[in-house]
Amino acid sequence: MNPELLQRLETLEINQAFQEENLERLEQQVVLQQKQLDQLQRQVKSLMAQHKNPGDESHTQTVFDPDNEVPPHY
Repeated sequence: MNPELLQRLETLEINQAFQEENLERLEQQVVLQQKQLDQLQRQVKSLMAQHKNPGDESHTQTVFDPDNEVPPHY
């Protein structure tokens, strides 16, 4: 085989390996983002349920009131 063709073939193989590695990283990122999206959707559903049922004390949190807070230096 001619040296020029061998060089071109080697370059193509290197590029293909690089593209495979990038594709794997992108796939991992997509999986991670999908997990985060699923978690955020569950949180939104939970917040919407809490908003619809404001009398349910099991999900309410104390609201910050600056008038009742003691400064940190006391």
